[in-house]
Amino acid sequence: MIGGPYTYPQKMKIKVTDLTQKPSVLTPSLTEGEPASLTCTAPGICSGTPPNITWTWRGTGDNITELRDNTTIQKREDLTSVTTTHFSTLTFIPSANDHSTEVTCLVTFNGSVTTKKTLKLNVTFVKEPKISGCNTVREGDTLNLTCSVDSYPPSSNFNWSKNGTTALEQNNSGLAALTISNLTREHAGEYTIQ
Repeated sequence: MIGGPYTYPQKMKIKVTDLTQKPSVLTPSLTEGEPASLTCTAPGICSGTPPNITWTWRGTGDNITELRDNTTIQKREDLTSVTTTHFSTLTFIPSANDHSTEVTCLVTFNGSVTTKKTLKLNVTFVKEPKISGCNTVREGDTLNLTCSVDSYPPSSNFNWSKNGTTALEQNNSGLAALTISNLTREHAGEYTIQ
């Protein structure tokens, strides 16, 4: 057929500068001193050049540390297609200093297209109790001691005791105050915080 309709192919270039889909970050419960792993999975099912995955750690003092870990490729095949997932695992031992810091997983495709996910770390920890006040008093005076415990989650259940028996105490969000008025010789001894 002569003179029929013709179509001319048109080409266009599409440039992607940012992704709306974020990486997913799997984080377990974090406890001080126990090894833990964070896993960042790049969004989508990729083909072509594998993305670069970089971890960035921002501490409370605004120091930024870049952490690079090996990127792992996981392939799954079925009868109709092959899918490829890229992920990176960051293994570390959390400390109390890591609590409330931020970790970012940055995924870079083809050297320029990036997407990232930032998460705030919650690390379970208990620091040594701190006792303040004067432990040397005269008979008839008042003894005031305060114990504070820095922990996450905040400690709210601890007591002063003497010889295994609970002494006077007052709990108030991480603080336990021991107050004994009109001291006698019977009050002398070793008090502990539990």
